[in-house]
Amino acid sequence: MLRVFRAQVAALRPGKTTKDFRTECEERIAKGMRDLGLLKLSQIKKQTPDSPAVRPFFMHGVSHPIGLDVHDVTYNHFKVEPGWCYRRAGHLHQDEGFGIRIENTIAVTETARWI
Repeated sequence: MLRVFRAQVAALRPGKTTKDFRTECEERIAKGMRDLGLLKLSQIKKQTPDSPAVRPFFMHGVSHPIGLDVHDVTYNHFKVEPGWCYRRAGHLHQDEGFGIRIENTIAVTETARWI
């Protein structure tokens, strides 16, 4: 999960939509879960955009902007712009009742940087 988190931070760039960002994250998580034997290739091949193979494990959002409120509203078609601040969260849950949550705040510039 930490590898996915770091890759996602590095991938947050102006011009991407929040939907693109989530799709990339789901793809990275699916690959990692396949490598660990938690997902089968057949499950990944059956997925659809509305029902990704990782959904049972990764049901939360990927990030949200921070502005006047801690959870400012965004829409999937919005493009990330320089000067935005994002709360990047990584959530991964298992049926066994445990999860992983990694968060950090990122100021978006031409090359995203940690705050």
